[in-house]
Amino acid sequence: MNYFSFKRIFTIAAATLLASLAQLSWAHAVLQKSSPASNAVLSAAPKEIRTAFNEALEAAFSTITVSDDIGKMVATAKSNVDPADPKAMSLALPPMTAGRYHVKWTAVTVDGHRTHGTYTFSVRK
Repeated sequence: MNYFSFKRIFTIAAATLLASLAQLSWAHAVLQKSSPASNAVLSAAPKEIRTAFNEALEAAFSTITVSDDIGKMVATAKSNVDPADPKAMSLALPPMTAGRYHVKWTAVTVDGHRTHGTYTFSVRK
């Protein structure tokens, strides 16, 4: 193998490695599913909020909060990352009246990346 062939192979291998590392550094938790779903209109109040992400979450830093339409926090319980499925997080809810509710989530992956989002759902009278 001559010097130029080795240099070309090394360059291609290095570029491939760097591209792979760049993909890893862009990885963030993405909300894949929620219950209740965004913009859902329910006939009965849910007993919990459940979320599913594409990556494992860091339980100590990942949260869900729920507030009513005037901004008052509805749930006093702490959200939990499921130990059996670290991509899932839930929050137990107290009995709720009819109205619109706002869910705010923060997801911190085990590699330290933080993402967040919000959505609403409604409970009919």
